[in-house]
Amino acid sequence: PPSKFPGDSQNAHTHNVTCAEYAGMTGFNERLATIVDWLSNLARGRSSTTVEQPLAERTTGTFSINVHEQASPYTVVACGDIPGR
Repeated sequence: PPSKFPGDSQNAHTHNVTCAEYAGMTGFNERLATIVDWLSNLARGRSSTTVEQPLAERTTGTFSINVHEQASPYTVVACGDIPGR
């Protein structure tokens, strides 16, 4: 796998906050509460998931997708804001 994606696989989620807002959170439960879509784990740096929500619901400028290590402390290895339309 690419060096920025350590381990065999990583968790990925859509969150109802931006990357900056997520990064400002310190509590596990606070971060967990922002998950709106559980995406397929990345393997070798790739993932594919069909989300059953309309795209318009995720393109308000307030959502992000992040990828983090599977083990505590669940270090984020990638995050991207979903642009608003």
